[in-house]
Amino acid sequence: MRHADRGARLVRQILAFSRRQALKRDVIDLRQRATDLSEILGRAVRGDVRLIVSMPEDLWPVECDITELEVALMNLCVNARDAMPKGGLVQVTAHNQTMTAAAASDSTLSEGSLSGDFIVLSVTDTGTGIAPENVKLVFEPFFTTKEVGQGTGLGLSQVYGFAQQSGGAVKIDSRLGTGTSVILYLPRATVAAQPEEAVQRLQAVKASGRVLLVEDEEDLAQIVKRMLRLLGYQADHVRDGATALALLLSGQHYDILFSDIVMPGGMSGLDLARSVRQHFPRLPILLCSGYARAAGEVYREGFNLIAKPYSADSLAEALRRTVAEAQETARTKRDLA
Repeated sequence: MRHADRGARLVRQILAFSRRQALKRDVIDLRQRATDLSEILGRAVRGDVRLIVSMPEDLWPVECDITELEVALMNLCVNARDAMPKGGLVQVTAHNQTMTAAAASDSTLSEGSLSGDFIVLSVTDTGTGIAPENVKLVFEPFFTTKEVGQGTGLGLSQVYGFAQQSGGAVKIDSRLGTGTSVILYLPRATVAAQPEEAVQRLQAVKASGRVLLVEDEEDLAQIVKRMLRLLGYQADHVRDGATALALLLSGQHYDILFSDIVMPGGMSGLDLARSVRQHFPRLPILLCSGYARAAGEVYREGFNLIAKPYSADSLAEALRRTVAEAQETARTKRDLA
């Protein structure tokens, strides 16, 4: 299982570098998440490394995939830790910056130019630094200066791909013997982040209810049904979208629809989701797929997605969030009415 998980992580990092990873656009208030980020990133450093996470009060909300942002910051903190074998300081800071036409072109950015409002997120260490001849190579997949077995050479590639897919960029400032700063430019969100109180309400939802599972691979379906039952759900399984839609239209009640995207019979999981949303707008829908190309359209149409392969823990979280978001949307519509 450890090797399988490691393989899945490597594939995600390669997909991120090649801009093929499925990224969900979340609106994030980094000030609200500063404490959580400190705890998460604290696991990546040793006891002799001091970590400071500082976010100013006037920081704009940022629009990016929160999971990939956490992975990127974790990768940067691991690199910072490894560059300070005798200990040191890692600072994670952020500030607002408007990139004007005059300042937009910067040859040190992973993307040649940027324009607009950005949150500039920096991870700075007091380590050994990077040799000048290696600075331009560190974003390449599998390039590493670490000893064999100590690094995959994909950490900074993930950071690079994440920044570009998010509509931003990344650059490195480094001096041998002094330290390194990796600087992420992430686009400012055009809407406000979800209040912390609403996030807490989402986390309070318990696992229960009936799940309609739509999966054409019988062996996989049996495994997922066992997962769902262990998580507290009742699960019914059908093999295609047409059968699932007919079951719902017949009056059968379910608390969530969980469907694969690629299926036989002419109706994809996304086609099914569209039809279900038209007939049952309050029914929570979670889609899954092993194909990164499917993710963009899924997210654009407002559906949730979990990528294959997934664990029971990640499935539990995806189902919980999907149900809770649907309840929150319904509650907001009632309040507005």
